[in-house]
Amino acid sequence: MNAPMLRIPSLIEQIALAAAPPAVEQKRFNPRPPGVIRKGSASEAVLQFLLSSPGFKTEAQIQWKTGLSHSKVSWACLYLRRINAIRGVPDTTRCSRYLKYCAIEK
Repeated sequence: MNAPMLRIPSLIEQIALAAAPPAVEQKRFNPRPPGVIRKGSASEAVLQFLLSSPGFKTEAQIQWKTGLSHSKVSWACLYLRRINAIRGVPDTTRCSRYLKYCAIEK
């Protein structure tokens, strides 16, 4: 019994295959697009609290009012600052490393 022989493409055929235009890839649906605050997220809770209460708030005040953990509030504040939804200024009463936050009205 003879097995069918596989044909190895020549060097020119390999180069022609490599130079062929790539297949057009369709954009897939992204359920979490960047820059969009998801409903029920910590970012939404922090932003809603800062929009509803005027003035600058410390992270501890945000934690107290939202009931979120330190890490959730920290990440939410980082994210919201990155998308320019809130503003952070140094808390000079404690230490300039700490920030106070307020919402940016749009």
